[in-house]
Amino acid sequence: LLAAVERCSPDDEGHRRALTWARLFMTVTWSFIPLVWCLSAIDMISVTLEEQLLELFDVLSKAAASSMLLHCSMQTQSAKILVKQSAIIEEERHNVVKAVQETAVHK
Repeated sequence: LLAAVERCSPDDEGHRRALTWARLFMTVTWSFIPLVWCLSAIDMISVTLEEQLLELFDVLSKAAASSMLLHCSMQTQSAKILVKQSAIIEEERHNVVKAVQETAVHK
C-alpha cells in the first residue's frame, strides 16, 4: 500500500487519502494480532477466544482495506470519465463556434 500511495498522482488526493487510510487501518488492526497472541500465551483469554479474535481482526482489516480501495478506484474511474466527457463537450463547442464563424464570414 505504501508503494501505491507513492505512485499516486499528486492531483488525485482522494485516491491518496483512501490508500493512506487503508494502510493505517490494516496496521492498527494487524497490531492487535500479537496482543491477542500474548494474552492467550499468559492465559488471560481462552484458546477459543484467541482464534475468534484473530479471525475477526484479520477479516476486518482485509475487508475494510479492500472496500476502501474499491471505493477509491470507483471514484477515480468516475473522475476519469468526467474528464473525458468534458473534453468531448469542449471539442463540440469549439466545432460549433468554428462553424458559426465560418457561416458568418460567408454571409
